[in-house]
Amino acid sequence: METILTVSDLNITLPNGTNIVKGISFEIKSGEVVAIVGENGSGKSTVLKAIMREDETHKKVSGNISYCGGKNILDMSEIELQGFRSQVAYVSQKDEYNNIGKRITVFDVMMDSAELYSGREISKEDVAALFDRYQLRVYDESTGKPLFYEKSRPAKLSGGQQRMLSIISSVAVRENAKLFIIDEPLNNLDFANARKISNLITRIHKENPDAAILMVTHCRIFPAINRLITLKNGVIVPNEEEYECHSCFGKANSEGFYE
Repeated sequence: METILTVSDLNITLPNGTNIVKGISFEIKSGEVVAIVGENGSGKSTVLKAIMREDETHKKVSGNISYCGGKNILDMSEIELQGFRSQVAYVSQKDEYNNIGKRITVFDVMMDSAELYSGREISKEDVAALFDRYQLRVYDESTGKPLFYEKSRPAKLSGGQQRMLSIISSVAVRENAKLFIIDEPLNNLDFANARKISNLITRIHKENPDAAILMVTHCRIFPAINRLITLKNGVIVPNEEEYECHSCFGKANSEGFYE
């Protein structure tokens, strides 16, 4: 299997000298769906941000992070970094839509993501097809009218709907990427939409079996996960147990999909 992501001797230190990640090393290979787990404050999201070189002004990061055996991401120029980011389907923990223009639509967000990734434009019909493919539309149960669709205004969406937009614009638009990095995919999602997002991740894993998926999650409803990395106090520790998909949101079928 190809090694997609290599993290070696990663150290992350706050300005006050607190070392929040301490010399961790791991690899993610093609076909793996890996969850970073651990208590709050153990450094999970901080590791993902370091891989994407986010929030650099507030932390000192050292070590080696390479994508597909390439240059150390920590040493990349701004242009090289933009090139790396454009190849990865990345979903950060926070959804930042409240300060975008009031006229911006869900379609605009999807189109910008597609253009950044592949340089191609997508049509409204393409976006509508993605919503239908992954069953991500949200309807008002009393009227039957869509609440979350291509013409929606992101700034007016609920927290859960903004989360779904972050995931579909970063993950579904880039479904043939080699690396998916997803931080807390179920933030703000209700029962039904959490299952939709799990199904989306399962489908992408099945249809792009050579891709690697790395996610941070507290909820173990993802049938696709096949390995855990456990962080405790900034270091990797042996897993206390093998990953087991919980059925708190209902039982997935034999293919790993929730119905």
